[in-house]
Amino acid sequence: MSRPQSNRYQDHLLAACERILAQLEGTADFAGLAAREAELASLDCPVFRIQSTFRLTDFERECLILVAARELLSARLPEVSIGLAMAAIPNAEVSAWIPESPLRQFRLLELSPDGPFLTRSMWMPESVLQYLLGIASPDAELPVRRQGVPTGNDAWRGPLSRSSATAKHATRWLTNRNLTAYAVDAGHVSDVRDFNARWTRDSLLHAAGLVIEGDSLAIQALIAGAEYPYVAVIAATPERPAIDEPTI
Repeated sequence: MSRPQSNRYQDHLLAACERILAQLEGTADFAGLAAREAELASLDCPVFRIQSTFRLTDFERECLILVAARELLSARLPEVSIGLAMAAIPNAEVSAWIPESPLRQFRLLELSPDGPFLTRSMWMPESVLQYLLGIASPDAELPVRRQGVPTGNDAWRGPLSRSSATAKHATRWLTNRNLTAYAVDAGHVSDVRDFNARWTRDSLLHAAGLVIEGDSLAIQALIAGAEYPYVAVIAATPERPAIDEPTI
């Protein structure tokens, strides 16, 4: 009997973490661990999906694995700094740490806010680590709620406009496009920039669309800098939503 897919993903990630720690520690079994990782690897492994989705370089992918090793094997690697990553991973790229880099722009990794550049420590958001382990779960700290799939007369199969749909219709419109629908009350978003960065990341990882509800000022504040990658359905009120489709 074949192993569940999530277990296979976990095996691959742990093998990658063991390999990068052996590389860091200079241990004799590095070649064997690298071979084990290669044996478990496939293009659908989450770390390769993240690399493709966010257009990461090989160095940036290795940084993800290094920080995942810190999360999963903390007894052997209690802290990861920029300097450690630059020294331990071949073909190091300083550009990986600029604010516009995908690792930082999409909050795949977090950096400590203070201290000299090379000493700044890195860690991984829980939802990113879960994704690498094969667990599909958006960031639990985001104030979004998953929408049920509308049925019966609420099913919406036509186009949406700014004056002709309900929130249930908008949800159906998303699900008909193979997107998981989530909703957010714009008034419950306290840090718009942080929300937009994390939701953009999670919508890419989980093929999710968003129904945004609330008063018009809160909605405009939320979507002013939004670059949601699939579709954002903007509901000015639950009864008469307006539709928008930002892209990146």
